Amino acid sequence: MPPVIDPRNLDLVAAVLTIPVVNKFFNEKQEGEYLEHE
Repeated sequence: MPPVIDPRNLDLVAAVLTIPVVNKFFNEKQEGEYLEHE
């Protein structure tokens, strides 16, 4: 059986999964803007 996820932990799980994606998105966006300014 898969482990049961506590609904109270869903926000934490979502944050842990989302943060790296958001960081990667912003890093790529900043690099793109930096290259455009050169």
